[in-house]
Amino acid sequence: MALRLADAFTARAVATMWDSWKKSQATAPYLGRSLFGTIYSPNLELKYITGEDDVPVQLKAANYDAQAPLRNPIGFSTIQQEMPFFRESYMVSEKDRAEYEKLVANSDQSFAQDVLRRISMNPIKLVEAADVVPERMIWSILAPADGIPKITVAVDGGDTYNIAYTADNGVAFKAKHFAKITDATKKWSVPATATPIADLTNMKKTFRANTGNELRHIFMNDATWQAFLNAEDTKKQVQGVLAYNAGLYLNEVDARAYLLNRLGLIAHVYNKGYKATEGAATLTSFIPDYVITGAAGETPRLGNVFYGPTPEMMTGVEAGGTVSIVNTGVSIYNYTDGHPFKHHCVVSEIVLPSFEGINNIFILNANASA
Repeated sequence: MALRLADAFTARAVATMWDSWKKSQATAPYLGRSLFGTIYSPNLELKYITGEDDVPVQLKAANYDAQAPLRNPIGFSTIQQEMPFFRESYMVSEKDRAEYEKLVANSDQSFAQDVLRRISMNPIKLVEAADVVPERMIWSILAPADGIPKITVAVDGGDTYNIAYTADNGVAFKAKHFAKITDATKKWSVPATATPIADLTNMKKTFRANTGNELRHIFMNDATWQAFLNAEDTKKQVQGVLAYNAGLYLNEVDARAYLLNRLGLIAHVYNKGYKATEGAATLTSFIPDYVITGAAGETPRLGNVFYGPTPEMMTGVEAGGTVSIVNTGVSIYNYTDGHPFKHHCVVSEIVLPSFEGINNIFILNANASA
């Protein structure tokens, strides 16, 4: 016989269904999360140290048997932020509860399980939404259109505030890690005169001159990638003049190979997005249009996504509910009201990415307004 709803609609059951549903979707993981580790922290503050990754300076010449001259220590800055809190809930209506209990009473287990799955899909959607939050945060600091890594958090019915990853509103960071194209004839939105390959070449040269390192990966959304492919200059350089004059179609595979063989760049086109608000008609791309982010290293690891303890983790069981943790730090909390008879599921997370690899990226805005 099927369980009563209070016994079946538990945090553990929702967590188990989430794991099963996630596997059944067989969707690719978020790209941003592949560049960041995942850590659970018992603290509500995120504290990490960033260093000035400048070009190495050669050792000073010295005399034998003499005291070694002191070098100024590398400048380190400590970034400390309070981790933001996210929470939403879902309530099982008395009508859904009555429908389920009726099926249980009639021993109609097959239909009862179908109703239970339908009820549980709403909390699963909340867990899915919880995963959007750190991904949005990651690309807010990896691909800001204005070149300033920061995260904007809007509290429902409350204030909007920014979490800064630079100490001077990005002035020092932008000087070494950001460029923008403001010339109307060179913007990537103007295919007749844009020069994307030259822009990416300059991006590499600037990063090398400022850091001594080489960009290896570039990330952009599909709109930006199509602008790269559609530029007449790209077609000429990748295809060659003869093929270009013959009007042949530019093969995307050839364009990727050209970037890899000529510039040593691996192009990642990431077109996933999210709905900024419930009921929004269109998706917001994680990476803004015409923003290209370069990263150094064969397998970049730019920081970690930190999760903290939510109130539900700490007091949910004591309050008489059930609690499960999924995805390292997303809590699922289920409880039942005595009257009216309502079942609730609360999904919450305290999450914020660190950005130790801030000096290993370069951002290009290929269509800046000013």
